[in-house]
Amino acid sequence: MTVEETTLERPEIAAAPPPRVRWRRLLPRWAAGLVLATLIIWPLTAPFLTTFTHYKWDPQLQRYVEPEGFVKASMTEGWAQSHYGKHGIIGIPDVMAVHEPKIILWGNSFVEGAQLSDDLKLARQTTDLFRQRGLPVVAVPVVHPGWSLADCCLRIPEYEKLVDPVCHVVVVTTMKDTLPDGRAFVDRPEFAIRDSFALPAHQDQMAAMNRLHLLFLGRVMGMAGRLLESDGSAALRFTCGPAPHSPAPLPTCADPESRRKAWDFLLGYLRSRTKRPIVLFYAAQVPTILKGAIQYDDPDRQPMEEFAGACRRHGIEFVNVTSAYCDFYRQTGCFPLGYINGFVSHGHWNQYGHRLMAEAIVEHYIKEHPGQ
Repeated sequence: MTVEETTLERPEIAAAPPPRVRWRRLLPRWAAGLVLATLIIWPLTAPFLTTFTHYKWDPQLQRYVEPEGFVKASMTEGWAQSHYGKHGIIGIPDVMAVHEPKIILWGNSFVEGAQLSDDLKLARQTTDLFRQRGLPVVAVPVVHPGWSLADCCLRIPEYEKLVDPVCHVVVVTTMKDTLPDGRAFVDRPEFAIRDSFALPAHQDQMAAMNRLHLLFLGRVMGMAGRLLESDGSAALRFTCGPAPHSPAPLPTCADPESRRKAWDFLLGYLRSRTKRPIVLFYAAQVPTILKGAIQYDDPDRQPMEEFAGACRRHGIEFVNVTSAYCDFYRQTGCFPLGYINGFVSHGHWNQYGHRLMAEAIVEHYIKEHPGQ
């Protein structure tokens, strides 16, 4: 008996054509998904996004300021709202209605304190401490992110006429805010102060987006714009633990005399803008964690001492509060810098940092200006 091998031939089947994309069905589904996702994101993101800042023209100050009633939410560092009154003043509904003696607090985002509620900001804490000492003095914040000492010089006459302060207090946290062009010099500098404030475009549109809580659209557009402008040099990091961070040292001038000339020009101009007392408070951004250790030393110590001497030459009081910040950490173990949703010991002052500066301002005012 033999077994024969047989082979069955498969019938040839023609390949099926690729399925056709039914655009008429897909496009409505995509559009519906986009609308549905937007409706979900809209209410969910509104409480978690920083507000766009928009401005209106103030005829009394002759400049653009935040409009009365504007509420600025800051969520990227800290979690708080700032309430603006007339003339762009934070925390005071109408500064013209305040008849007690007033001091003006000048500064940048550190003094602004957008990361804290109004009752924890430097101005309010300073006013509260004055009242606890039996003095009816009100601290009026004139602040803006990114301001340097030159910005204060430009704006003193208008705000002095508006507020009528007994004293000007300027707060500085880094020496780069006292030098031209962020510590840069040319070979033979010719010093001048110009107002470089540029009003951002589309003010009405930004105000409308704030009112309608459409901030997420602006953030998406902003991120897309930054990606398009990026040169691809962003660094990626895949290791555990905090990212390395170290303060940039103060570059030394090729000609040390230029630094002195810059300070003499700036402080001389500042002194000429008012006959009221001017007190400059300095607090370096320490203590901070650097390479796994607590850093107490001020990286700008040497130029700070030179700057203090320049202040004295021009009749401006200089108060260094840095040691109070370091002592506070040694005594309590709490950093006066940083927030829970940011980097520990880095960033802006928290409520402790504002409190320490308020205490220094009140103590110095009572000691040096008891009759005002």
